[in-house]
Order: sequence, then structure tokens, then C-alpha cells
Amino acid sequence: DRELMVLGTAIPKTFDLSYVTLNEYTGSERHVVVPPALQTIGHGAFKHNEKIEAVVLPGCLQVIEYEAFQGCKNLRVIHIPDSVRRIEFKAFEGCEALETIVKNICYENAKIYFEL
Repeated sequence: DRELMVLGTAIPKTFDLSYVTLNEYTGSERHVVVPPALQTIGHGAFKHNEKIEAVVLPGCLQVIEYEAFQGCKNLRVIHIPDSVRRIEFKAFEGCEALETIVKNICYENAKIYFEL
């Protein structure tokens, strides 16, 4: 088995992706660091993952799609880089434990739809 390489970065097999979009996270880690080079967290990529508690997103991320983290009831902390320009509807719906969203987003350029 070979590791998938994206823009020179080895991507763990727990990340199902198509080029620069994370389609699904299949891992069971409590603390997840999303690999660099990804620009989009796809629709439902982490949906209903009850194991994750903290997520750090890559510095080049631009979009968090619809329902990306929906139902992640144990997610407490997420680090969103200032490169993110759009967070779609229901991206964090049902994240009951979410306490801290660390973000550096320029609100003038972002469309943010949090439904916590």
C-alpha cells in the first residue's frame, strides 16, 4: 500500500479526498489535524463522527461545506484559519459540546452560517 501524495504531502489513509477536497474522515482519533494542501472540507466530511473532540484545519483551507461537522456531538474545539472565506449552512449543526471556535476570518470577505 502506498500513501496518497497531494502537492508533495503524504495524506493518511483515514482521509478520503479528491485532490484538494476532503470528502470523508474515517479515522477514530479524538484530536484531528487535517493535512495541509486541502482547500475544502466537503459536504458531511466529518458528519456524525462522535469520537472527535478537537480539529485543527490547514492554513490554506477556503471552504467548509454544508453539514461538514454536523452531529459531531463531542467536538469541543475547532481551529479555523483566516484563509477560510465561506462556511456553509448547518456546517456545525448538532455540535452540542462546541465551546471554542478559534478563528481569524476577515468578516468582510466571509459568508458565515453557523447553526450551533
